[in-house]
Amino acid sequence: MLLKSVKIVAFVLCGSVSFSADRAQADEHVIIILDSAYFPYRTAIAEGDTIRFVNVSGTTLSVTHVDGLWTTPPMKEGQEIIVNIDPEMVGKYFGWTTRRITGELEYASNLVTN
Repeated sequence: MLLKSVKIVAFVLCGSVSFSADRAQADEHVIIILDSAYFPYRTAIAEGDTIRFVNVSGTTLSVTHVDGLWTTPPMKEGQEIIVNIDPEMVGKYFGWTTRRITGELEYASNLVTN
């Protein structure tokens, strides 16, 4: 299971890098749901983008905004769900009812760059 997760994370690292200087088209962001973390933890998004949640956690779960503003349908192990970005999606989210793992969506325009 760990090897499978490592291969998926490596694929995401190699496949999700964008060198575009402008926002002429929407991006798809891949978020891997592991047993103990989301990868990446924080994702910079823009309106019109999509998120592909990929569940490799070993269990069925939904991803839910901490304030209950949105939630995904339940995803089985190995299942993927594509979600269209909406302005209310920014903020933290979790995948377990105990909220033991969290991730965060943030608008790219709000990020400070060095």
